[in-house]
Amino acid sequence: MKKDFMRSTVLALLAALPLYGGCNGKEEPPAAGPAEQMGREIDKTINKTILGGVKQAQEVREKVEEKVKQANEALKKMDSATE
Repeated sequence: MKKDFMRSTVLALLAALPLYGGCNGKEEPPAAGPAEQMGREIDKTINKTILGGVKQAQEVREKVEEKVKQANEALKKMDSATE
């Protein structure tokens, strides 16, 4: 009985093999319609806006860090002058 089950399983797998071989997973997507194209443009715009905002935030952070550094140096000078 075990042999019959094994044979049946092997035959079923061999029969299904050509069906699996036909799927290469590289099908081209259908042409994008107007709504999908608009959605892609919206995504691009949002990404540019977000990335631009991040860049501006980094520039502001760098300027603030520089001002804090200058303030610390000024405080050190004031402390050394009072001693």
